[in-house]
Amino acid sequence: MRNDIFKLIFNHENGGVSSLSLVGDPFEMNFCRGGKTLFTLRNFELEVFEENEDRATAVSSYQGVRATTKYAFKKDVLTVSTVLRNENSYPVYYKNGDVLLEIPFNDAYESSDVCMRERCHTHIWAGLENSYVRLERMGESEYNLGVLFRKGSFSSYRQEECAKPARGHFSLNVSPFVILGGETYEISYTVFRHRGGDDFYDQAKALDGYMRVISNRGYTFRLGEKIEFCVEVNEEINTATCSVKDLDVSCKAENGKAVISLVPPTVDEYEVVFKINEKTGKAVFNVVPDIDKLIETRLRFIVEKQQCTDKRSPLYGAYLIYDNEERCQYFDYTWTDHNANRERMGMSLAIAKWLQNHNDETLRSSLDMFTEFLLRECVNEENGTCYGNIGKDESYLRLYNAPWVMLYFTELYKLTDDKRWIELVIRIIRYYYRVGGAKFYPNGVRFYTMYREIQRAGLEAEAKEVYALFDKHVQTILKNDVIYPPHEVNFEQTIVTPAVTVLIDKYLISGEEFYLHEAKKHLRILRKFDGSQPHYRLNTIPIRYWDDFWFGKNGAYGDVFPHYWSVLSGYGYYLYYKATKDKTFMEYARRCMENCLCNIHEDGSATCSYLFPQWVSGRAQTPGKPERKSSGERKGGFANAFANDQDFLLYFLMKMKYDQQEK
Repeated sequence: MRNDIFKLIFNHENGGVSSLSLVGDPFEMNFCRGGKTLFTLRNFELEVFEENEDRATAVSSYQGVRATTKYAFKKDVLTVSTVLRNENSYPVYYKNGDVLLEIPFNDAYESSDVCMRERCHTHIWAGLENSYVRLERMGESEYNLGVLFRKGSFSSYRQEECAKPARGHFSLNVSPFVILGGETYEISYTVFRHRGGDDFYDQAKALDGYMRVISNRGYTFRLGEKIEFCVEVNEEINTATCSVKDLDVSCKAENGKAVISLVPPTVDEYEVVFKINEKTGKAVFNVVPDIDKLIETRLRFIVEKQQCTDKRSPLYGAYLIYDNEERCQYFDYTWTDHNANRERMGMSLAIAKWLQNHNDETLRSSLDMFTEFLLRECVNEENGTCYGNIGKDESYLRLYNAPWVMLYFTELYKLTDDKRWIELVIRIIRYYYRVGGAKFYPNGVRFYTMYREIQRAGLEAEAKEVYALFDKHVQTILKNDVIYPPHEVNFEQTIVTPAVTVLIDKYLISGEEFYLHEAKKHLRILRKFDGSQPHYRLNTIPIRYWDDFWFGKNGAYGDVFPHYWSVLSGYGYYLYYKATKDKTFMEYARRCMENCLCNIHEDGSATCSYLFPQWVSGRAQTPGKPERKSSGERKGGFANAFANDQDFLLYFLMKMKYDQQEK
């Protein structure tokens, strides 16, 4: 079945679509994941299938309910309608997720080369009767796909078979509903091509029944601020109502849109459900306390509850994971994502940055203890070697680690003006490039900051040496272009962010426009990871799906929204704003970072990840590693019990606020 826009191949065993491609796409990408089928209902068995050039019909049934699915081309779109008819003599009640619509789009990460040509990011919005899926090609392409639901309500989604390198396959959970005997329930949707980015919304706006949520202020608000947003529709508004908890909410229809406002009384999540012309949708906001107060509370929690104070232990002075369920510290030498350094460096960086702007003897004393631990157990001060575990363990070289340590000692130099620390930074930089750093894409490091601080210390010869080493890194990124090398995973958002920040740093140091132009190329790839759904956990938050497994307590593969490294996209956008004064990217940066604040709680506790899908199943055990909790289906929608690595967020949030003197 095909027309001038679409080419479909059906699976005649279940009536679903096994291949969906767009005519004219030079790579002929199949939007359906290999071995799966799109648009079927879970558990329904095919009875009849018919197909001709421009339409197809599949009839299936399950427990006395018959589903008739019709596919048809209508101008430039594909329409799909599934009507469920209850042929039983009794009513059938469906709970949330009893009816699953399969949408296994081709979202996987075999290699960046494959991803740039033949894979897509799947941005899902289960927004009740205002649901959609935005498929964004991972590489530059005008051949992208959108799915806009016209009838039927979806409350959440399910993610299954999620394991490196595949994000798994998705299905949408139909909201609870009832079909009386002889009656029907319809799920219908329009599939359309778009050029990427906002063109998805422009195309959707032209389709009947779409309601676009627009919040100019974003989706995270401070306590006391008024939440105000609008819902645009392409028809006359006859009725418009909304509700959220037990609050008074204003909902006014004007000029083809409903304007909704409320003032939340407490720090919390607020789901606003609106109904316009009898069609229901939602938007979800987060309200946080004063951000400076939140940061201070979090840092005191770290010092009081996450620093080892046992002088008998080699961990004395270390900042450790905190288990919010057991209310105690945690350390694992063998599962290194749970040890005392590596990503735990985020806690020390946040405290050092805070102390540059606030006097606090308790925090300063704590940081001094940590510095002693770091030098005793994890860093060789004489030659700059950085180790991945306590006891200066040399058994495994991980090139992510040293940049965080060099950044820490740079911030310590900025705090103390003690040249001992900036001289150590130089030795760590030499070590890092000696062991292969020039070919690596490090997370969360600013070479510009280190270079300028070395200059400020009056070490001009060393600054030139460091700049030459840094330039080798730049040349690697230029040579690789958008074919990113695999790291601990094949391809991810945080393999793209270093390409952005390193090239912008080069531009800021050299002033050469060429490097800014090259950075823009990677920014376009980076933006594709970002969701734009009307939810603080999804809006300007990049896709990540393995962090709960590696960094959490009894973790699982599955979408984590947000994850602390989401902030690196935000900081990359901020640096681009610094370089260009393009306020659009400053807004991206603010939204990303503030939306990530949901991982820091009002009492100072925190979580390393939030497992977003309603249900997940996938790998939960690694050969050669300590055994994790077995796989199988588990309920999502919860924050992980471990406070582990989320405090890099606070560090970069403060850098954006305080480091205005840096270009």
